[in-house]
Amino acid sequence: MSILHILIHIMIYHNYLLYKT
Repeated sequence: MSILHILIHIMIYHNYLLYKT
């Protein structure tokens, strides 16, 4: 797993949390 892949995953997860609330 590359750092870029992890960063993208965190960004998507963050957006998911923002949309959830």
